Amino acid sequence: MLSRRFLVGLDLVSRIASSPTYRSTTIADLAKQINMSISFIEGLMKNLKDGGVVVAQRGPGGGYMLQRCVDDLTVWDIAVCFDSSEKILKNKSTTSESVAITKLKNELDEISKYWLQQLPLNKLIKNDSKISAASISIVISKLNKPLVKDKLPKAPNSVFDLYKFSNSLVHE
Repeated sequence: MLSRRFLVGLDLVSRIASSPTYRSTTIADLAKQINMSISFIEGLMKNLKDGGVVVAQRGPGGGYMLQRCVDDLTVWDIAVCFDSSEKILKNKSTTSESVAITKLKNELDEISKYWLQQLPLNKLIKNDSKISAASISIVISKLNKPLVKDKLPKAPNSVFDLYKFSNSLVHE
């Protein structure tokens, strides 16, 4: 149940959740952060997208964002995305040992499922994205401030203005 794909997927979701809420996270950024190939991460993100955990945005500024609020997600929601539909142990032998092992595995899976359903995702992530609306408006206002006016050139605009320009230098 707790496969490598699930653990890496949980890491990806926690990184997306800890990024600022107004910005999406690209696969290239995630690949650099966890030092894995882009194609592997694309496969994991497809599972998370199909599971309704993340949503993809295309185009400039695109990437992945959480589809639901972090407070509403549990670790089980991520585990379901990577659970390859109940693997049934198909043993041809029906010995008492194989039946006992199958029963033990099923009980372990139920305990894991219960525990992961009770564990909220926000308990596992570092949420540095708690930015107030005031700080976001300050950042946006700095980005949208008026441009500085260019100073007028101290040279003639054309050959025909060269005479006037040279006379103005002499009189200064």
